[in-house]
Amino acid sequence: MAAELDDIRGPRHTNVNKGIPIFGNLFQLSARPWIEFSAFKEQYGSLVYLNIVGQPLLITNTHTAATDLLDRRAGVYSDRPRSIVADYLTRGLYLPFANHGPTWLKLRRAGHAFMHKGVAPNYRDTHFKEALTLTHNLLQSSSGRRSQLLKSADASIQSIVYDQPSMGGPVYLKTADFSTLVNRAVTPVFTPVEFFPLMQYVPSWLAGWKRRAQRGFTFFSELSEGLLEEVAKRVDAGDERPSMAGGLIREKEKYGLTNLETAWLCGMMSSVGAPTNTLTLSWFFYAMIAYPDKQRKCQAELDAVIGRSRMPTFEDLEKLPYLRATIREVLRWRPSIPVGARRYTTKDDWYQGYFIPKGTICFPNVWSLNHDPAIYGTDADHFNPDRFIDKDGGLLPAIPATKDEGHVSYGFGSRICLGRHVANDALFINFACILWATSISPAIDANTGKPDVPDKLAYANIGYLIVPTTIECVIQPRFDEVEGILAQTRELGM
Repeated sequence: MAAELDDIRGPRHTNVNKGIPIFGNLFQLSARPWIEFSAFKEQYGSLVYLNIVGQPLLITNTHTAATDLLDRRAGVYSDRPRSIVADYLTRGLYLPFANHGPTWLKLRRAGHAFMHKGVAPNYRDTHFKEALTLTHNLLQSSSGRRSQLLKSADASIQSIVYDQPSMGGPVYLKTADFSTLVNRAVTPVFTPVEFFPLMQYVPSWLAGWKRRAQRGFTFFSELSEGLLEEVAKRVDAGDERPSMAGGLIREKEKYGLTNLETAWLCGMMSSVGAPTNTLTLSWFFYAMIAYPDKQRKCQAELDAVIGRSRMPTFEDLEKLPYLRATIREVLRWRPSIPVGARRYTTKDDWYQGYFIPKGTICFPNVWSLNHDPAIYGTDADHFNPDRFIDKDGGLLPAIPATKDEGHVSYGFGSRICLGRHVANDALFINFACILWATSISPAIDANTGKPDVPDKLAYANIGYLIVPTTIECVIQPRFDEVEGILAQTRELGM
């Protein structure tokens, strides 16, 4: 019995080899670690323990394990491991990477007040307006799709957070730059100081990462405080138009945030919301090009429910199960972040006979969870919204482990995506308007003159983000009256 207990309490909890001295399993991982994590699942089961330069890592590869630990035991698994670069860059003010303490709790509560399911419908007019603008722009231009999607997603989130005008200014470029900087900061391949902490004591004039982090903090603070100050001036002038920033300013005492904390919370919503929604929209286009039969099924449903005399609205949402299944499937098939954000155990824990020591970094392998053939079928690697449709054509209930989402791309527990309900609304009306108004087909290869159909399973990655290899495509009106109805709807709605 003592020997068995020693085995359980030992430094290794699976049969993954120890790796090499000092570095452990570090060199067993590629730039796409979710692939190795998924392979480890097949060999070693739902929990995989690794040693990365002395740091214990626990990978959860099944819905049951991830839910049991990250949801049901959130008190143990809700903290973040210290990230040296992120600490220098954000000073604990960037909610996704803040430690689970008083500041995080204040920021989370304040953000939740303006993003929860009950208030999400308040932003639907903004979503509809931006969806109409995006659909119009897609029909008017034959290139620069990524830029169009980013501008649209940014305009929507800027309107919600700051009540900024549609497509207003270069803010989207600045927030996207900071989001990229943060993404690199928490990607170990770009920041070796995380594995070799003594490097943090190298003076700034030798440590370029320190100088970049300081510039990033100053840049984002000035940008966010400037945007907040503009809203404060409008509030002081008696402007009552709703926005997240305006609400936080009007009820400053209620939420107990400093001016800098408020600025960073609003800036975080902007910098995270626009790029992630842009990625989801990009994957939507990729899916529509690579799987044209699914595009046609969505459009057949739109024609049957709405017809061709008006554009879709939020009142149509419950009548469009296949379109809603398509949203689920895009988010399941290609999660923007295939490896969930890191958690850090705040005390020793036991699970299924395994001892998980305090200080273990825990990753939910979102890629593996979203592509589990036991749940999603043998075609889980492919895009197929039909997996969410019942025999009568209705939307199947989502499995309980996914919080009614049908996927785990929004995360787990107290760290689940703050704006997921708002994001779902934005995706619905964008998908609906674009598919109602346009036909999306592959771009034409300049050399062959033939459609350039993308590989259905291909993707690229930037750090821990996965992106389509291309979204260049041909977008045309689906029928003659489209542009007239779109123009009329924009005029009435704007």
